[in-house]
Amino acid sequence: MAGYIMALDAGATSSRCNLFNQKGEMCSMAQKEFTQYFPRPGWVEHDAEEIWSTQLETAQAAMANISATAAASTTTATTVYTAMVRRSFCSS
Repeated sequence: MAGYIMALDAGATSSRCNLFNQKGEMCSMAQKEFTQYFPRPGWVEHDAEEIWSTQLETAQAAMANISATAAASTTTATTVYTAMVRRSFCSS
């Protein structure tokens, strides 16, 4: 089976996964919104655990009928996870 490239994106309001074939054509896409938190006027936060779970959900949904062999990820926020407890340190 031919390989695919997976593109994961955590945007301002949702996670998205796109799968592309070797010709660069999109073969599959999945998207899931995550919760917005407004701790004070003009601020927005996201739960890093929820972002991670929606990334996994969208990847699984996009791969439902396709085998992916490579992954790429881009984001505008940095989230630090600890391997020992598998939890995020803070909101992103």
